[in-house]
Amino acid sequence: MISQKEALDLMKMVTQHITLSSDWTDGPPVALFRADGCWCVHYASGNWWHYSLKDKVWF
Repeated sequence: MISQKEALDLMKMVTQHITLSSDWTDGPPVALFRADGCWCVHYASGNWWHYSLKDKVWF
């Protein structure tokens, strides 16, 4: 389960990721899961991204 702090940090990173991508085509977030030690967000497009809260990067 995601902690409140992690949820807030993840929300900030997701918002930054979408905002900085001028050609965002993945749509809104639809699911959250863990993989490879990171939180991952699955988007309406079917794509998903890893978000490393420790390193403050997405990939």
